[in-house]
Amino acid sequence: MANKSFKIFDGETISASPTAKEKVSSNYAIALQIVWSGLSGSGSLAVGVSMDNVNFDAFPFVDNTGARVTSIPISGASGSATIEIESVVSDWIKFTVDGSSATAGTISGYYSQIDNQDTY
Repeated sequence: MANKSFKIFDGETISASPTAKEKVSSNYAIALQIVWSGLSGSGSLAVGVSMDNVNFDAFPFVDNTGARVTSIPISGASGSATIEIESVVSDWIKFTVDGSSATAGTISGYYSQIDNQDTY
């Protein structure tokens, strides 16, 4: 599977709780940057992985404080956050925005997948 980089969320309404998933291959590093604006309320972004593209399980990752978490907060009128995952073994990765506590705002997400063999 080739390296790739693209916009995975494109001005989605946060309160609609958008999701996006992508086929991955073993030994790939994943990065996702989310950027939000016009947010009223709050939300969160969670990561899930799956082998069958049907049943997704929470994927713990390390946040910017070094804590192991399964989601990151989306708060403040505007902002951004980046998740970097060194390696994914599962076949699918899913990003889920929980916007159930938001009444306004949009989110965009930039996805990058790089073969770890290309980085060493």
